[in-house]
Amino acid sequence: MLAVCPRQHLKLAMSMLVFLPWAETHEQLAVGAYTLVPYKRGEKPGGEQQPEIDLILSPYLASGRPVSAALLIRVGNHGLLDDLSDDERSELFSFGELLAFAGLACREYFGHFDYVNRDTFSMIIQSFTASSGGVAVQARRRDGSTLNYIKRDQYKVPKPEHVTHNGPVKIAADLLESLLKARDMDSWHLFHEAIFSYSRGNTDSDAVTEQAETVMMVGAFERLLDCRHGNENELAQRFSSEWKAARSVVPETCERIPERDRSRTIREGWIRDFFRYRNHLSHGRRASAVPQIWTLEEHLLLGAYAFPLLVKQMLAASDLYKLSDNDQIDIDVFEKLACCRIFERLEEHDGRDSWPWTKIRGEERWDRAVENAIKKAEVDLGVGRDAAEA
Repeated sequence: MLAVCPRQHLKLAMSMLVFLPWAETHEQLAVGAYTLVPYKRGEKPGGEQQPEIDLILSPYLASGRPVSAALLIRVGNHGLLDDLSDDERSELFSFGELLAFAGLACREYFGHFDYVNRDTFSMIIQSFTASSGGVAVQARRRDGSTLNYIKRDQYKVPKPEHVTHNGPVKIAADLLESLLKARDMDSWHLFHEAIFSYSRGNTDSDAVTEQAETVMMVGAFERLLDCRHGNENELAQRFSSEWKAARSVVPETCERIPERDRSRTIREGWIRDFFRYRNHLSHGRRASAVPQIWTLEEHLLLGAYAFPLLVKQMLAASDLYKLSDNDQIDIDVFEKLACCRIFERLEEHDGRDSWPWTKIRGEERWDRAVENAIKKAEVDLGVGRDAAEA
C-alpha cells in the first residue's frame, strides 16, 4: 500500500520512502545525518529497489507523465525504504525546512534558470506495504482531520503550476551544514521559526496572497532579530546593526528616497517602509493607507533576497558560517538594488530586454573581479621587485 498517512492508521509492517518529487539533483550529497540521493526513473538509485521506488513515485506527474527525476533522502544508516520512527520523521520535517531554505538561498531572479520557490522543495514521507494497492490520504479539517482511501490507479499528484523549475536544483550545502550546527545554539528557536515563516512567504502559490506573504516575511525578520514588541525602531536598529555592508549608497544619490528620509541609510529606510506596509495589511487593509517608497512587489522581492543574506551574516557572527566573496558582494549591492526601479524593463543594444536587477549585480561582480585582479597584480609585482632587490 502506498500511504501518506499517520502511523496509527497502518496495521501491517511497513516501509517508507522520503522524496522531493519536484526537485532534482544529479549528485549525491551527504549533509549531517542525511544523504540526498539522485532519482532517475528506471536507472537511479538502481538495484533491487528501483522498481518499487519507480512505483511509489509514479503518481507524481510532470506534464501528465510520472516524474522522470526527483530527489530522495536517506536517513542515517537506514536504507532508502526502511521504516522510520516517529522521532526520525519529526526530525526529517525539520531538516526539510532547512533544506528548502538552503535551496531558496541560491535562488536567482529575472532569469530563465535557477529560480525556485518553497514548493519546489515539497517533501513527502510516504508509508507503504506490499500487500495492498491504494493510498490513504489524511487531510486537515478545522475540526480535526479526515482519512480518505484512493485506489492506486486513481491517485494522481500533478506538479503545481507555480513550480516551474526544471533541471537540477542548487543547494547551499555550506549554509545547510551551518544551520544544522546552529541547532545547538540557545537562539536556535529564533532561526528555526524565522526560516519557517520566510519559507511560507515564498511559495508563489495563488493560495497565498501577497498581503499574507508580506505579513509572514516581515514576521520572519522580526523573529530572527528577536524583536518581540512589534516596534519599528527596534526592528530598524537591529537590522541595520546586523547588516554588515562594506559599501553603501549615499541617500542623497538615490532618486526614489524622499528628502525627509535621507537622514537614514537606504537599508534602514527600506526595513522601516516594509514594516509600515505590513502593519497596514495586518489590520485587514488590502493596501497601505499612506504613500510607500517601495511597492508591495518590490518589498517582497527585496525581502526574499535580503533574508537569507541576513541569516548568513548572523551565523558568521557566531563563527558558524564563513561569508564567501559572492555573499559579500550580494550584501554590498543591496542598497543599489533598492534604489533602482526593479521591474522596469531595459532595452539592450541588440534589442533584447533586460532588467536593472541583473544589470546592477552583473556590473558589481565585474567591478569587484577587476579590483581583485588589480590588487593581485600589485602584490605579484611587489613580490617581484623585492626579490630583484634582494
